[in-house]
Amino acid sequence: MTEHDDQLFAAFVGSAEKQSYYGRQLVRFTESGALQYRNSWSWWAFGTGWFFLLYRKLYVEAAVSFVLCVLFVYFGDAWLADNYGEMLTNVGTHAVDPTDFFTAVIVAFALVFLPPIIFAMVSPYLVIRRFFTLQAATANLSPDDQLAVFTQKGGAHRWVIGVFCVLELALFVWITVQTLEQIDQQLDQMRLNQNLGKRTVPPKIY
Repeated sequence: MTEHDDQLFAAFVGSAEKQSYYGRQLVRFTESGALQYRNSWSWWAFGTGWFFLLYRKLYVEAAVSFVLCVLFVYFGDAWLADNYGEMLTNVGTHAVDPTDFFTAVIVAFALVFLPPIIFAMVSPYLVIRRFFTLQAATANLSPDDQLAVFTQKGGAHRWVIGVFCVLELALFVWITVQTLEQIDQQLDQMRLNQNLGKRTVPPKIY
């Protein structure tokens, strides 16, 4: 790339640390002379999912990813509940088929971890592709105007970090409250069963 291209890339990706990371990704994705996907990984994308795409100002990709994640989890959870819901409810109290239990666990893990893994593998490529797309769209501008566009449309939305943290905290609180309520209900049921058991003990006959 030319010196001007380096300036555009720096304005697009942000800090020096990010320039180093995405610079390596750019080299990998363009080894064949054209932009081509290769296996990559981003822990930030793995941990934040579609929020990472919004953070990097990939609005269309973030919206599509959000919809696909919702559909994947909704239908996956519905399928899991329809096929293995009763069996999972009986775990610990009734005998279950090992094959069914193993299948249910695999599906549950896929619902939780498959989307983050896909985000982690695809997000770096989407960022680099966005750079080349923006570069082609502004090719007719003067160098200064082109750099101004990259400065405006590149970088990241730091407010997304705050929104993500707030939502994660709210989710953690909700899960904690729900778990405590379930534990409390189970304890109440255990106490009730114990009281009923004491009342049904037949009297001793002398």
